[in-house]
Amino acid sequence: MFMATNAVNARIQGVSDIVEFEVGIVDPTVGGNPFPKNPVNPPIVYYDNYTLTFETPCTGYVLRLLDEYGVEVYSTVITSSTLQLPSWLSGEYELQIIPTGCNYYFTGTISL
Repeated sequence: MFMATNAVNARIQGVSDIVEFEVGIVDPTVGGNPFPKNPVNPPIVYYDNYTLTFETPCTGYVLRLLDEYGVEVYSTVITSSTLQLPSWLSGEYELQIIPTGCNYYFTGTISL
């Protein structure tokens, strides 16, 4: 139901897709539990062509795009509720959002 509601909101806003995230570990060699004690809610991010719209505040987080080989092709710090990706990007990418000071990240796939 939650994802269906977001998909409806995306269509209302004129944004074509929502990024569906999973949670990953930044550095598995760090001792202890890499995840917070409470459940982590992934950010709500829509994309339309080369524009990402963050419904969940992500200011200060690192955004990375990795190609099909896992090579980082783009990285930036999120500074506002929208982000324009470079137009030279083309294809399918793994999108990672890394919260500040955390040992976990959110990962999803986008096609440009």
